[in-house]
Amino acid sequence: MTSQEKHTYWTGVFTAQKQSGLTKKAFCRQEGLSLSTFYYWQQLCSQDDEQTPAIVPLILSEAPSTESASLILTLPNGCQLSFSSALTPQQLKQYIAVLS
Repeated sequence: MTSQEKHTYWTGVFTAQKQSGLTKKAFCRQEGLSLSTFYYWQQLCSQDDEQTPAIVPLILSEAPSTESASLILTLPNGCQLSFSSALTPQQLKQYIAVLS
């Protein structure tokens, strides 16, 4: 099983445990899972989720008519990147890929 497949499997296990209404211990006993393995994967998956970048909406503002319009990209950490209005969608895609 690949790392991504394991992540998907364990995410499903965590969802099933929550929906079951059972404690983690009772759920693991019922499903034949090791409680320590359950906790290990829970911690590992939560770390992966924290590292997943959040999707932040783009906010386009109208620039004064004396200036060319620009695109401002605000990152989750508060940093702002300003791009020329001449930026093509392909160039923006490349910048976002580098930032990811």
